[in-house]
Amino acid sequence: MKLKSLIILSSLSAWGVMYAGELPRTSPEAQGMDSGKIIELLDSLTSIPQTELHSLTVLRHGNVVAEAAIHPFSRGDQHELFSVSKTFTATAVGLAVADNLLRLDDRLGAILPESLPDSVSPWLADVTVRDLLTMTSGLKVDWGMRGREDNWTEIMMAEPMAAEPGTKFAYDSMSSYLLSAIVQKVVGKNILEYLSERVFGPLEITGYAWDVSPEGVITGGWGLWMRPDDLAKFGQLLLDKGVWNGKHILPEDWVTEMMTKRVDVPGTSDYCYQMWTCPHEDAVRADGAWGQYIIIMPKEDMVAVVTQCQQGVSDRVQALVWNTLTPTLSDTPKKEGRDARRLATRINSYSHPFPAGKSSSAAPFLGKHITLADNPMGWKSIEITQEGKTVRLSATDASGKTDEYICGYKDWEKTRMVSNPPDERSDTHNRFSGHTTPFYADAAYGWNNDGCLNVKIHYTNWYSSLALTVTPGSTPDSATVTFKLNYMGAPVNVAGTF
Repeated sequence: MKLKSLIILSSLSAWGVMYAGELPRTSPEAQGMDSGKIIELLDSLTSIPQTELHSLTVLRHGNVVAEAAIHPFSRGDQHELFSVSKTFTATAVGLAVADNLLRLDDRLGAILPESLPDSVSPWLADVTVRDLLTMTSGLKVDWGMRGREDNWTEIMMAEPMAAEPGTKFAYDSMSSYLLSAIVQKVVGKNILEYLSERVFGPLEITGYAWDVSPEGVITGGWGLWMRPDDLAKFGQLLLDKGVWNGKHILPEDWVTEMMTKRVDVPGTSDYCYQMWTCPHEDAVRADGAWGQYIIIMPKEDMVAVVTQCQQGVSDRVQALVWNTLTPTLSDTPKKEGRDARRLATRINSYSHPFPAGKSSSAAPFLGKHITLADNPMGWKSIEITQEGKTVRLSATDASGKTDEYICGYKDWEKTRMVSNPPDERSDTHNRFSGHTTPFYADAAYGWNNDGCLNVKIHYTNWYSSLALTVTPGSTPDSATVTFKLNYMGAPVNVAGTF
């Protein structure tokens, strides 16, 4: 598909917003919203079971009306976006189409012939860019392959086809990876370089990173890291059909195509080009694992960005955003009142709870080298010491790397890590390059009266957290260590000896 040239009709949105670096900030009332509803939404999102909210950003008419980072998370933290990355990949595809370097009907094998198997089936020969965008390529889905192999593109094409292209929806991040490889081939630079020049630069988005595969291709379907503020800018760009400060950064036709339903997906939301529809009217979303969202609501002229770790409550989060914010919207500004003052006070006070307990104890395991049985963190040993109201938890893994977590009492203390944070998809650890920013952990502690230590660790530029409990054992030289990761089910009790 060749996109038409576009004429700039106006240098300002209907609400007269121009952007210089950061997005403009106003009260909710100035944009026809209620501060009390923002408070209600934050209170609801921070109360959902099995969910840890990291940040919320709400925009209306191009203005940030609410931005909250739940302490110890901050708005300056890069956040792993998981499959929100796919929407950025589709954006790069659209730019390549507009640059006449690619067409949606171009075939995968014709663009990447060097990766084709010796025998090419008719179905494989028919896979198009459009099929990859809509997750209907028919290629076999193998989620474990990226943790085993290095030559991903060849492996994908060598597998027997699972369906005729264009006939069956099968969600697969490797389809997005192939789109990344395609753009890299036709443009001559990877999609991060391409987007940096064409999108991130004009939007003044900084501090991003993207994982790179073993064969030197941006992963496409996952692995993009970005700050919540910059996600909000990108969401606003899509809401405004690709226009930023009066200039078409993206072709309007392509943005419309990206956000239009393409595939009926029974039992869930329907699929667009690397985006999902929402249950509510014409809203669409970029959607990543563990509840990363850019929700775009054109009718309401709103964008909501959520970063978090949640399990199985995707529809509930979306419904809360919609049902809380939209019923009282006005097309004209509202008068600020008591709720506006309450929001101004509360917006920076949201925090994850500190571990229960007192500040000190004479537990028998203090200062001891505790050897651990197999555990979810892969730690071989820990050592716990205390000085004043600071507990230090030193954890050593099988490779000999030691992370020293500094834990505050009723306060979060930050640690720069030397190892990877806990991850459900640990089979892909050390498989990618591209992300050079170190991981950080913020930790706090509390002691029970029985000498039991409670520690909570949030990995603040990642998605996971760890609740750790160390209990004196039944013998003088033993302890029980309980691990509860926020993405796993029941806690795991592990024997420790010293």
